[in-house]
Amino acid sequence: MRAVVVEEPGKIVLKGVEPPRINDREVLVKVIMSSICNVTDGHIANGTFDGYFDFYPQILGHEVYGEVVEKGKEVKNLRPGDRVELCSVTGAFCEYVKLDPLSNPVWGLVPKSAPDREASLYEMFHGAYLCMVYPADIKPNEDVLLVGQGPMGLTATQFAALNARSVTTVDMHQNRLDKSLEIGSKYAYDRSKMSSDEIVAAIEKATGGADVAFMCIDEDKSPELDAWDMAVKALRPGGRMSSLLLAVKNLRNRLNPNPLLLKNIRLQHELGRPCDPAEVTRQAMDLVTERRINMGRLITHEVGLEEVAEALDMTMNRPGEVIKVIVHPS
Repeated sequence: MRAVVVEEPGKIVLKGVEPPRINDREVLVKVIMSSICNVTDGHIANGTFDGYFDFYPQILGHEVYGEVVEKGKEVKNLRPGDRVELCSVTGAFCEYVKLDPLSNPVWGLVPKSAPDREASLYEMFHGAYLCMVYPADIKPNEDVLLVGQGPMGLTATQFAALNARSVTTVDMHQNRLDKSLEIGSKYAYDRSKMSSDEIVAAIEKATGGADVAFMCIDEDKSPELDAWDMAVKALRPGGRMSSLLLAVKNLRNRLNPNPLLLKNIRLQHELGRPCDPAEVTRQAMDLVTERRINMGRLITHEVGLEEVAEALDMTMNRPGEVIKVIVHPS
């Protein structure tokens, strides 16, 4: 099969590789569509990912939507013809992947009514919804702040807007702030044009302060490295704070602990509400079916396998033009 392979940091090639072989616990999935992860895929390609994808060579990508074409004899909950979204541990930019539905918690059945074009983006539900928004248990009288409006931040914005009194977004690119306003945020502030103190003052004037803050950034790109401190300042005393969990080498993020402690802010990856991954994934899919969540709004580009390297470069270096790129395997 054809696959986009990172042979070593900085070297991406399209080549023929052996298709995956499944054991009795696994299913073989034909890739219908995959999508570029704006953070992880770039760090893998550059050699700056620190964790389970820190090896070479490897097939790039992990966000997959496809159809089960073969199953192992021990698999009971999937059958050929089922359509699934998953985080693939064997790569995404290729023609076939395998899935162990028992050991991999990041997968879900895709409803027949869900549009094919956006289904690979549902893998982001795990980080944005299962690990951040759902555990935060946002109440109707609460105001939410989201710092960072890349694809994961925009996904979290949609989910947060379903329950919150207001959602405020902060980013350094106007195209992403415009998109956040389109999909659910009430207030949006451009960090490239405003200081963090100006943004905090605007948030306090508009909402009185945030009850919950979500950090949806991999690296603080503000000149003063104050994105985290800005979020703490914008929170009300006793507020809650969560973040994407990112394994990246040499991060520049910075946080002053004193305001965090003085305001008694709760900082936690998953903020406490118990989460059954399978059940919450089904809830997210129901919201897609009801069209209360529309991931297609995030797609700005579509490419084939031959164009992945160029599209990844564009995603990393031209964020003012790109939000989400989907990849067609044929």
